[in-house]
Amino acid sequence: MNPATLQMLIARARDALDRAQQQHARAQRAAAQAQAHLDMLHQYAREYAVRERCQPGQDRDPSADLNQRAFRARLQDAVDAQQREVAVHQGALGTAAQALNACLQKHKSLETLALRRRDQERLRQNRRDQKLTDEFAQRAGAQAADRGFPEASSGTPSADAQTMSGADATHQPFPPAPQRAVPIEAQDARSIP
Repeated sequence: MNPATLQMLIARARDALDRAQQQHARAQRAAAQAQAHLDMLHQYAREYAVRERCQPGQDRDPSADLNQRAFRARLQDAVDAQQREVAVHQGALGTAAQALNACLQKHKSLETLALRRRDQERLRQNRRDQKLTDEFAQRAGAQAADRGFPEASSGTPSADAQTMSGADATHQPFPPAPQRAVPIEAQDARSIP
């Protein structure tokens, strides 16, 4: 896979990840709202039951009792319907979370692949650079040897350089070491038989 194709796939995966994150956020909000509505219905049902217990039952007429039973039934129906809606929203949230995880994994794997490819290319480039450097050093050593500086290529003096005659010594790359001066008294002593 060439780098352009890989970058295109990463861009698509990033777009899919953004959409999945937005969908997950919407599902979270919807589930939270449905749960809040259910909690409100439960709270209202508890408050209604408390009010009903505080009123004496014998003083109520049968039509009021009938109305209260009908209201309790409708309230329970609303609670049941809201519980089903909460379950639906929780299921949608779970699906959105799975889709988000899948998008995250795909995006991460593509980014990891791209990083690995960049590392491999960097390693190949370093090897090419090292090869060019080695070739340049070999050519420079060969050119130095061709010019009469064999030490540059091997690092040690050649046999020819070590056995140069006095006439060839003037062409040495380094001047000869100076001779040690002998004191006059020592010269006089050598001249006495």
